Amino acid sequence: MLEIIIATHGPLAKGLLQTAEMFFGDIKGVSTLSLQPEDSPEDFQIRLKELLLKIDEEKEIVILTDLKGGTPYNQSVLTKSNLKPKKIEVLSGVNVTMLMDGINQQMLGISINKAVESILKEAKDGIFVFEEQASTNTDGDDDF
Repeated sequence: MLEIIIATHGPLAKGLLQTAEMFFGDIKGVSTLSLQPEDSPEDFQIRLKELLLKIDEEKEIVILTDLKGGTPYNQSVLTKSNLKPKKIEVLSGVNVTMLMDGINQQMLGISINKAVESILKEAKDGIFVFEEQASTNTDGDDDF
């Protein structure tokens, strides 16, 4: 089974999880880890490692981070390297679409490789600019 960790600066991780819970209800297998202003990178890495070691050895883990090159991302990559043979993938740019797709993949029991592929596709597909087009709709209903 897939485990998901949302690792971000400040309260973003908890906010993303709370948003996902509006759609899914209580969610199992998803944890949050927040870097606070008073935390050093080492403090964050210690908490991340403790969290990862609590997860069963057989489980595959996706870590969704907010910013490539930021402390949560960097420490996740370093910790992944130190915890082999655990199967861990680290992604950056977390948003609601990525998290919700990750939860869907988790619920379906999809392997980590396929889950990551799907999460990245959904993330890219979920970002777009709305372009208003001339409509022939004259009935007053909004059609999106």
